[in-house]
Amino acid sequence: MGGFSLAEVVVALTLFTLAAFVLGRTVVDNLHVLYLKRGFDEGYVLAEVRREILTRTSRSALEGGGEMEVVTPRRGGMERGETENRTVRVRWEVEILPTKLLDVHSILAEVRTQAGDDPAVYSFQLFAYRPGWSERETQTQLEGVKEQEFRRRSEARGESTGGGP
Repeated sequence: MGGFSLAEVVVALTLFTLAAFVLGRTVVDNLHVLYLKRGFDEGYVLAEVRREILTRTSRSALEGGGEMEVVTPRRGGMERGETENRTVRVRWEVEILPTKLLDVHSILAEVRTQAGDDPAVYSFQLFAYRPGWSERETQTQLEGVKEQEFRRRSEARGESTGGGP
């Protein structure tokens, strides 16, 4: 039979494992360098922006967007002997859209950050329950649709809806 011996297979697997380890480590090291180069924690900054957006109760104030500065510890600063915090300038804009749920709104946000000479743009979507934001006509239509759906489901289960014809 023409196959590989056990020793050849073991040597090949060993070489493959070693090459995969070296390649994987190189990729991880390069990603780490990019992570440190950014100089600030994007997750922390975006969490602060989300918190600011969700705490605004006025629709008009939210639609106007906003600017803020977020002070965040430098990533990897300890490794390079840095102890200072980093100030990141943030500008955000939102678009508010209705959903099929009563008083629940979709908030599409675009966030632009500037930390030194390093700009970045992020986008995310939030959902917020804000009863005062709905247009009366839209809210009335949704209430009618939900009422019809409730009655249809109740009748399908054989229940009485307790009112109306």
